[in-house]
Amino acid sequence: SAVRYEVTVDPVYAALWLVLACVLAFAFELLLSPAKRTARAALREKVELLLSGVAHMALSRDKSFKLSKQPDAQLLELMTEPSQTKRVILIRHGESLWNAVFNKSPMLLMPLRLARALV
Repeated sequence: SAVRYEVTVDPVYAALWLVLACVLAFAFELLLSPAKRTARAALREKVELLLSGVAHMALSRDKSFKLSKQPDAQLLELMTEPSQTKRVILIRHGESLWNAVFNKSPMLLMPLRLARALV
């Protein structure tokens, strides 16, 4: 008979280990980085954001959220104001034609594909 093991992991505990692993990885990369001053500032900002997000997920008690049935007055006001429209014209470039001529095999037929594309 086979032995079956069941493991349960607390999500908060797992998230904290993940944060620790990320911090250690960033710190290790920081030590090897030539631009240490800017890397330190970027690392500090990323770690603060990560820790803030993990703390919010771990400590918040939000289970669900329902939008109110009353429309937002400011949003309605913005929606009723006349808006300025702009016309956007998209121009297709020849990248797909380039791919059809030069990026297909066999290459022996490339001159024929090129001649057909030029016509």
